[in-house]
Amino acid sequence: MAFQIKGDVVGLDIPKGFASVPAAPAVAVVGTAGTTEYQYQVVAVGPNGDSLPSAAGQTTTGNATLSGTNYNTVTWTAVPGAQSYRVLRQIGGTGGYELLVTTSAVTINDEGQYTAVAYTAASAVEANIGTVNIQITPGAGVDGSSQQAGFITVEASAANLAAITSGSCTLTLSQP
Repeated sequence: MAFQIKGDVVGLDIPKGFASVPAAPAVAVVGTAGTTEYQYQVVAVGPNGDSLPSAAGQTTTGNATLSGTNYNTVTWTAVPGAQSYRVLRQIGGTGGYELLVTTSAVTINDEGQYTAVAYTAASAVEANIGTVNIQITPGAGVDGSSQQAGFITVEASAANLAAITSGSCTLTLSQP
Protein backbone atom coordinates (compact mmCIF):
# COMPACT_ATOMS: atom_id res chain seq x y z
CA MET A 1 0.00 0.00 0.00
CA ALA A 2 1.38 3.44 -0.92
CA PHE A 3 0.21 6.94 -0.12
CA GLN A 4 1.16 10.14 -1.90
CA ILE A 5 1.35 13.59 -0.37
CA LYS A 6 1.64 16.52 -2.74
CA GLY A 7 2.21 20.12 -1.79
CA ASP A 8 4.29 23.21 -2.16
CA VAL A 9 7.40 23.49 -0.09
CA VAL A 10 6.75 26.52 2.12
CA GLY A 11 9.53 26.14 4.65
CA LEU A 12 12.69 24.12 4.29
CA ASP A 13 14.96 23.47 7.22
CA ILE A 14 18.29 22.30 5.81
CA PRO A 15 20.90 21.30 8.40
CA LYS A 16 22.91 24.33 9.52
CA GLY A 17 25.92 25.10 7.40
CA PHE A 18 24.80 23.19 4.33
CA ALA A 19 25.01 25.65 1.46
CA SER A 20 22.02 26.37 -0.79
CA VAL A 21 22.23 25.40 -4.45
CA PRO A 22 23.37 28.36 -6.59
CA ALA A 23 21.41 29.48 -9.65
CA ALA A 24 22.84 28.54 -13.05
CA PRO A 25 25.78 30.77 -13.97
CA ALA A 26 25.77 33.14 -16.95
CA VAL A 27 28.48 32.54 -19.56
CA ALA A 28 29.73 35.29 -21.89
CA VAL A 29 32.26 34.77 -24.67
CA VAL A 30 34.93 37.48 -24.89
CA GLY A 31 37.13 37.83 -27.99
CA THR A 32 36.81 35.72 -31.12
CA ALA A 33 33.82 33.38 -31.05
CA GLY A 34 34.14 29.77 -32.12
CA THR A 35 32.08 26.59 -32.17
CA THR A 36 33.19 24.91 -28.95
CA GLU A 37 30.57 24.17 -26.30
CA TYR A 38 31.48 24.98 -22.72
CA GLN A 39 29.21 24.19 -19.76
CA TYR A 40 29.82 25.51 -16.26
CA GLN A 41 28.30 24.64 -12.89
CA VAL A 42 28.87 26.28 -9.52
CA VAL A 43 28.97 24.57 -6.11
CA ALA A 44 28.52 26.74 -3.00
CA VAL A 45 30.78 25.81 -0.08
CA GLY A 46 29.30 26.34 3.40
CA PRO A 47 30.81 25.79 6.84
CA ASN A 48 29.59 22.19 6.98
CA GLY A 49 29.70 21.09 3.36
CA ASP A 50 29.12 21.70 -0.30
CA SER A 51 25.82 22.32 -2.06
CA LEU A 52 24.67 20.27 -4.99
CA PRO A 53 26.02 21.66 -8.30
CA SER A 54 23.93 24.38 -9.94
CA ALA A 55 22.15 23.84 -13.22
CA ALA A 56 24.58 24.33 -16.10
CA GLY A 57 25.26 27.66 -17.75
CA GLN A 58 26.63 27.23 -21.24
CA THR A 59 27.85 28.70 -24.47
CA THR A 60 28.06 26.97 -27.85
CA THR A 61 30.20 29.72 -29.36
CA GLY A 62 33.35 29.43 -27.26
CA ASN A 63 36.81 29.62 -28.77
CA ALA A 64 38.51 26.20 -28.99
CA THR A 65 41.69 27.70 -27.51
CA LEU A 66 41.07 29.84 -24.46
CA SER A 67 43.58 32.64 -23.86
CA GLY A 68 43.97 36.12 -22.37
CA THR A 69 42.12 37.56 -25.40
CA ASN A 70 39.66 34.73 -26.12
CA TYR A 71 37.97 33.56 -22.93
CA ASN A 72 34.68 32.81 -21.19
CA THR A 73 33.44 35.01 -18.35
CA VAL A 74 31.38 32.97 -15.88
CA THR A 75 29.18 34.91 -13.41
CA TRP A 76 26.74 33.71 -10.76
CA THR A 77 24.63 35.10 -7.93
CA ALA A 78 26.07 34.95 -4.42
CA VAL A 79 24.57 32.35 -2.07
CA PRO A 80 23.87 33.59 1.48
CA GLY A 81 26.28 31.93 3.92
CA ALA A 82 28.59 30.56 1.24
CA GLN A 83 32.26 30.86 2.14
CA SER A 84 33.53 30.09 -1.36
CA TYR A 85 32.49 28.52 -4.67
CA ARG A 86 33.80 25.62 -6.74
CA VAL A 87 33.55 26.28 -10.48
CA LEU A 88 33.14 23.17 -12.64
CA ARG A 89 33.57 22.93 -16.42
CA GLN A 90 32.64 20.44 -19.12
CA ILE A 91 33.86 20.86 -22.70
CA GLY A 92 31.99 19.59 -25.74
CA GLY A 93 28.85 18.50 -23.90
CA THR A 94 30.17 15.02 -23.08
CA GLY A 95 32.06 13.47 -20.20
CA GLY A 96 32.13 14.54 -16.59
CA TYR A 97 32.66 17.95 -15.11
CA GLU A 98 36.11 19.01 -13.96
CA LEU A 99 36.95 21.34 -11.08
CA LEU A 100 38.54 24.52 -12.41
CA VAL A 101 38.97 26.65 -9.32
CA THR A 102 37.71 27.37 -5.81
CA THR A 103 37.16 31.10 -5.28
CA SER A 104 35.40 33.56 -3.00
CA ALA A 105 34.48 35.74 -6.00
CA VAL A 106 31.21 35.45 -7.99
CA THR A 107 32.85 35.72 -11.39
CA ILE A 108 35.84 34.15 -13.12
CA ASN A 109 37.47 34.51 -16.52
CA ASP A 110 38.27 31.07 -17.93
CA GLU A 111 41.34 31.88 -20.04
CA GLY A 112 42.62 28.31 -20.04
CA GLN A 113 44.89 29.11 -17.07
CA TYR A 114 43.37 26.58 -14.69
CA THR A 115 44.55 23.00 -14.30
CA ALA A 116 41.24 21.16 -14.30
CA VAL A 117 40.92 18.04 -12.16
CA ALA A 118 38.22 15.37 -12.12
CA TYR A 119 35.35 16.30 -9.82
CA THR A 120 32.91 14.13 -7.91
CA ALA A 121 30.17 15.43 -5.64
CA ALA A 122 31.24 16.11 -2.07
CA SER A 123 30.81 13.22 0.30
CA ALA A 124 28.47 15.33 2.47
CA VAL A 125 26.04 15.45 -0.45
CA GLU A 126 26.46 11.87 -1.61
CA ALA A 127 26.02 10.52 1.89
CA ASN A 128 22.97 10.92 4.06
CA ILE A 129 23.37 14.41 5.55
CA GLY A 130 20.61 14.06 8.09
CA THR A 131 16.98 15.04 7.87
CA VAL A 132 15.12 17.88 6.20
CA ASN A 133 11.89 19.24 7.66
CA ILE A 134 9.39 20.31 5.01
CA GLN A 135 6.35 22.44 5.77
CA ILE A 136 3.40 21.35 3.62
CA THR A 137 0.55 23.76 2.83
CA PRO A 138 -3.04 22.59 3.15
CA GLY A 139 -4.73 21.55 -0.06
CA ALA A 140 -6.34 18.72 -1.92
CA GLY A 141 -4.82 15.29 -1.60
CA VAL A 142 -4.20 13.01 -4.56
CA ASP A 143 -7.52 11.28 -3.93
CA GLY A 144 -9.42 14.58 -3.61
CA SER A 145 -9.56 14.56 0.18
CA SER A 146 -8.24 17.55 2.10
CA GLN A 147 -4.77 17.58 3.58
CA GLN A 148 -3.74 19.17 6.83
CA ALA A 149 -0.88 21.64 7.02
CA GLY A 150 2.08 20.31 8.89
CA PHE A 151 5.65 19.18 8.76
CA ILE A 152 7.17 16.07 7.33
CA THR A 153 10.73 14.86 7.87
CA VAL A 154 12.65 13.31 4.98
CA GLU A 155 16.11 11.80 4.90
CA ALA A 156 18.31 14.27 3.01
CA SER A 157 20.32 12.44 0.38
CA ALA A 158 21.65 13.87 -2.87
CA ALA A 159 18.83 12.24 -4.84
CA ASN A 160 15.91 13.63 -2.89
CA LEU A 161 17.43 16.95 -1.82
CA ALA A 162 17.47 18.18 -5.42
CA ALA A 163 13.77 17.37 -5.78
CA ILE A 164 12.87 18.88 -2.41
CA THR A 165 14.59 22.21 -3.05
CA SER A 166 12.86 22.67 -6.42
CA GLY A 167 9.81 24.31 -4.82
CA SER A 168 7.31 21.49 -4.75
CA CYS A 169 7.43 17.81 -4.16
CA THR A 170 5.48 14.58 -4.20
CA LEU A 171 6.31 12.13 -1.47
CA THR A 172 5.33 8.50 -1.83
CA LEU A 173 5.05 6.66 1.45
CA SER A 174 5.02 2.88 1.26
CA GLN A 175 4.06 0.46 3.96
CA PRO A 176 6.91 -2.00 4.59
